[in-house]
Amino acid sequence: MRERHRKEGYHPRTLAVGWRQIAAWLLATVLVFLLAGCDQNPNSTTPNSRVSNGEQTKKETISVYVGDEPEAGFDPTTGWGMSGYMLFQSGLLKFDKQLQLENDLATAYQISADGLTYTFTVREDARFSDGSPLTAEDVAFTYETAKNSASDLDLTMLEAAQASDSQTVVLTLNKPLSTFLSTAAQVGIVPKASYDPLTYPENPLGSGPYQLVQWDRGQQAIIKPNEHYYGTPSFFKQITLVFLDEKTALANAQSGALDVVMVQPEYAKEPVANMHLETFDTVDNRGFSLPVIPPDSNAATGAQVGNALLSDVAVRQALKIGINRQTIIDNALNGIGTPAFTSVDQLAWYNPQTVYADGRIDEARHLLDAAGWLEGPDGIRVKDGVSAQTNVFAPASDLQRYNIAVAFAAEAKNLGIDIKVEAKSWDECYAQGYATPILWGFGDYNPINLRSLYYTGATYNFASYTNKIVDTYINAALQSVSQQEALENWKRAQWDGTTGPESEKGDSPFIWLVNIDHCYLVADGLNLGEQPVHPHGHGWPVLNNLNEWVWE
Repeated sequence: MRERHRKEGYHPRTLAVGWRQIAAWLLATVLVFLLAGCDQNPNSTTPNSRVSNGEQTKKETISVYVGDEPEAGFDPTTGWGMSGYMLFQSGLLKFDKQLQLENDLATAYQISADGLTYTFTVREDARFSDGSPLTAEDVAFTYETAKNSASDLDLTMLEAAQASDSQTVVLTLNKPLSTFLSTAAQVGIVPKASYDPLTYPENPLGSGPYQLVQWDRGQQAIIKPNEHYYGTPSFFKQITLVFLDEKTALANAQSGALDVVMVQPEYAKEPVANMHLETFDTVDNRGFSLPVIPPDSNAATGAQVGNALLSDVAVRQALKIGINRQTIIDNALNGIGTPAFTSVDQLAWYNPQTVYADGRIDEARHLLDAAGWLEGPDGIRVKDGVSAQTNVFAPASDLQRYNIAVAFAAEAKNLGIDIKVEAKSWDECYAQGYATPILWGFGDYNPINLRSLYYTGATYNFASYTNKIVDTYINAALQSVSQQEALENWKRAQWDGTTGPESEKGDSPFIWLVNIDHCYLVADGLNLGEQPVHPHGHGWPVLNNLNEWVWE
């Protein structure tokens, strides 16, 4: 998944300071007071405390903290639900526990021989939460609306969406696109008859397992099961999603006010009465873009591009093999996480030939010596008057990324490379990112995001990377009618045995460091079901199977 901000509830988290922190703690105090004093009436709109007389109660309401609220609201035509956790809507397809595509609203689909026409049969028992039927007209309307919205949801390949009858929708593309089936699992359907782009984000109506009852911005969202949902019904009659800062949420967990609490790794091992820690595998990776061209000034904008140190591929390769990713995890993430070598580890299009052993300091130093980067009296390498020094950026709103960047800099120091970490706003990162490495977060269920990183001139190609062979593989992957052929081309685009951005011998426009484990404190006795590998965005992905949660 590409880096997305101010959408869906997984934009960068901001630590509360000043009056905001005071307000948050006051809110926490009020919430704890309310929770402690409320009764056990399951019809109450106030969430119940998880502890009653020291024993776990199997109540029908729970309270959950999964991070920031989605500021843009819950409109799938502008991006909500792109990572799978739609809650209120459902899509034509969905990802199963093994991240394979399966039918959801669709009962069947056919793809034309030229890969341009997708015909979906829509199930007859689908209903919106107001009881109105969901038809092919709603599907066609949703796709046309999403196509014309200004969002991260890219449907530029969609030529037309038409309903041929009430249960059949035909989606026509302007060119073959092998990833379109993944897109069909990322677009939630909205009702044509009542959709209003101004009001829908705060009052979503969908055919998913839940419906929104009440949204108090900055405080909470109360949801309940959609009684018309065609899938597995929810055990819980009411779920309250609370919006607090992380420290306040942890305090509420310690007081017994919350049943599930997202926590960062640095707090994950703190004991909390009547709760236990659960961690989930992810493809939520962190890595730096490494500008591959020498310093220059962009003729059009005047902005600086390129990097004197990192434009040498030997330096980029030495960093990849010389740093110790597990040490970074231990120092920055409390030991919670797994080393990352690509942005797509564990996914179907991952190329296992890209993995290599790291922590090879001697080999990395030898590589730098051979490339002419010789160690100076201060321990910092120099080549042709250029010092092996560079700044790197970490988003100022994300302390976790800053800690990872600092740990990375410490590892680079062992190689004679001096890295200074700077906390910058996202606007500053974007403005200066073509010259200075940025610590990114990616991880999605759609392989098209490899294009955004490595294709010449693509959206997140801040490394200014160009490789015509890689571009050819990416084009072939996108235009393949055969899914198997597409997968093979995605793998070759990473590394074909001779060239590519990944592997220790690759061009290395990015250096991937860690896949973040998503951590949650969970009330004892609450079963969160089988969780798939989580995408980018710590917090909300745990809700993807909310209708499967039960008390044991």
